[in-house]
Amino acid sequence: MHLRLRHVRCLVAVAAEGNLGRAARELQLTQPAVSKTLAELEQTLGQRLVERGRFGARLTAAGERFLPRAEKLVEALEAAARTFSDDSEAQPATLRIGALPTVAPDLLPAALLAVTRRAPAITLAVRTVSNPELIAQLRGGQLELAIGRMAEPAAMAGISFELLYDDPLVACVRTAHPLAKRRRLEWSALAPYPLVLPEAGTLPHHSALHQFLDRGVALPEGRIETLSVGVALKLLAASDALWVTPLGAARLALERGEIVRLALPQDAAHESIGVMLRVDTPRSAHATRVVEALRELAGARRPAHRTSLVKRVPARTTDRPAGRVRP
Repeated sequence: MHLRLRHVRCLVAVAAEGNLGRAARELQLTQPAVSKTLAELEQTLGQRLVERGRFGARLTAAGERFLPRAEKLVEALEAAARTFSDDSEAQPATLRIGALPTVAPDLLPAALLAVTRRAPAITLAVRTVSNPELIAQLRGGQLELAIGRMAEPAAMAGISFELLYDDPLVACVRTAHPLAKRRRLEWSALAPYPLVLPEAGTLPHHSALHQFLDRGVALPEGRIETLSVGVALKLLAASDALWVTPLGAARLALERGEIVRLALPQDAAHESIGVMLRVDTPRSAHATRVVEALRELAGARRPAHRTSLVKRVPARTTDRPAGRVRP
């Protein structure tokens, strides 16, 4: 059998990407070269390994059986090559990523898993901090990329921002809450209940307060303020508290049926979430993979008529007014 390493690498890349074009970019080949290499592999093995079509590229049953062996072969070769490197090069690469606590539970886990499938030796170190801290750590080199919100122009100097999606503000309660089954609510109906808000000084906190104040609704005297998704969910499960938060923070619990989103009238309180990078620092291959995974996940979620929202926003051209609120 005239099996070549390039054949095996090609199949592994196609399986990881699910698309011949993306696999070609990963392998730094042309798409026709990838197609030819796959055809050679299938001819050598006497089996159809990949189904190609409008949906992309999927492994056949024979391809799925062969893939684990192919991945082990590629991994063994890379491990062997590392034995000839010095100690620093032999260590797995570490990519340091920052994210807002209310954003991290949303798209980021799926993006991280997509990257680790393609680069199993990588270490992904994720920090969840406030937006000013994200920008400061990104500028200081402690982070290579961050997922957060656009800040004032002065704060964004030297930082690029690529919009991924808009995150609306929602109010959530436990499924057995007295308001959970109400089909239509006014914000005044929330006044008697304990309130859980994002941390004071953040933009979601500011937006949440205005949902009440702009409608003349008195806020509860006592409030719990936290950026911890876990703490907020525990509070909802144990009480009649209601949680006003960006949707991304509550999405997983909503999809699991652990909490319910209240049917409230809302203004255009949306947070623009995007990827931030230093403009003066070359992006690593691993960072590029994370960004590509985030784009793909955000694009799959976004309605077709809003596809144009995903774009790079120059750091120095934003016209968002400055204010005292910490984004």
